[in-house]
Amino acid sequence: MRRLHKLMMVPALVVGFGAVGATSASADPSKYDFHAGDGFMGIESPDVASSSDGSTITIQATGSLHVTSGKASSTLGTFVHRNADGSEAASGTFTVTGLQSFASFGCGVAGGQPIPANLCGGYAVLSIHLVAHPASGGTAELNGVLGIDCALGDHVPPGAQEGIVTNVPGVINFDTPVSGETVFVLK
Repeated sequence: MRRLHKLMMVPALVVGFGAVGATSASADPSKYDFHAGDGFMGIESPDVASSSDGSTITIQATGSLHVTSGKASSTLGTFVHRNADGSEAASGTFTVTGLQSFASFGCGVAGGQPIPANLCGGYAVLSIHLVAHPASGGTAELNGVLGIDCALGDHVPPGAQEGIVTNVPGVINFDTPVSGETVFVLK
């Protein structure tokens, strides 16, 4: 809901981004840029998710995805993993290596109100490769999954929760969004 007010209070968005992606909300778009906790257009930054043991991961990510081809990439992806006591467990970068799935929630609508037609909601599941620098020293390379949920659009399903989740199978699962905002921008 916080983002709804931000997007509706910035009329320049209609002028600045209205020409980009003139596809209507009823079309079936397939190319998007994604923003997760990166401050794009004033969205809350960063995105935070927690695990069952109280650990958190803080993410900032920007990239692109192409639904039809199943391809995705990131131009920026950083993370910080903190233990339940707040101490840093690891930090590093990640790259998006592929798109596992994407469900569109529609474009150009936030809480029933019109917003620029190129701002969209949906749920993306992305394969990621992390390069982690544990606080104890060294470097670890791991593969994981990043879920990005944006609650914009004219058909947001019940239970959609704005934010991110991150799973590094066999290591840790940050499966509860805590804070932050995301958006998909139609290309």
